[in-house]
Amino acid sequence: MRIFGILAATALSSCMSYRAAYQADIVVDNKRVGCARYEGAIDTTGHGIACIVTGAIYGGWCWAYGGMPFNSHLAELRERARLRLEAEKLDQYQLLREDARKLAWSDGDGPEVFLVERNVQTCDTLRIQLPGN
Repeated sequence: MRIFGILAATALSSCMSYRAAYQADIVVDNKRVGCARYEGAIDTTGHGIACIVTGAIYGGWCWAYGGMPFNSHLAELRERARLRLEAEKLDQYQLLREDARKLAWSDGDGPEVFLVERNVQTCDTLRIQLPGN
């Protein structure tokens, strides 16, 4: 029983958030004007608890981690990017060709990063390269 407690505590602490990236083309008046990129942490506390509770039965809810980011996570990332775009003073923009993916479990608590790249041909790389990295 003690081993189960140790394993449960380890799983619970390591799967409570993950780092995700979101990017989309910014379109104004049917013209692509740039690329919006966002990185931040997604909280998965409820999934971690469900994983521990159901994990003994063929992996239970733990299989859900393979399907992340979920649609709800994409919506959360989109909303965060939209709020930051409002500060850019863009009028009547649309976000097209959206992409989101899980980057890492280990740095889910890292800083949020938002970047608008103007006059780029494509949003082809999802990871934001910070100065000094």
